[in-house]
Amino acid sequence: MELYHNPKCSKSRAALALLQEHEIKPVIRHYLDDSPSISELSALCLKLNLTASDIIRHKDLDKFESSITGLSDDDILALISKTPDLMVRPIAIKGTKAVIGIPPVSVLTII
Repeated sequence: MELYHNPKCSKSRAALALLQEHEIKPVIRHYLDDSPSISELSALCLKLNLTASDIIRHKDLDKFESSITGLSDDDILALISKTPDLMVRPIAIKGTKAVIGIPPVSVLTII
């Protein structure tokens, strides 16, 4: 299992703690330091069964003076790759499935 993790995010820390309580040691991806590529984000959307717009933190767009109005999925994925703070978190990935850990207990659905 892989966990897209931001240690400053309380939901991300809670998701990691839940996995560890279930004796799961995920591979941690500090996506803020190791930003996913557009192709990785595209594959992630497929695993989540979501669109690019669904994995963006819409409330943070203003902070980055960004807008996704009129952008294609590829453009949104490029924006997320360039500004990984805009991606929802945490995200747990196992094989062909992934889940957004909001609420954190959601990560347990794919173990």
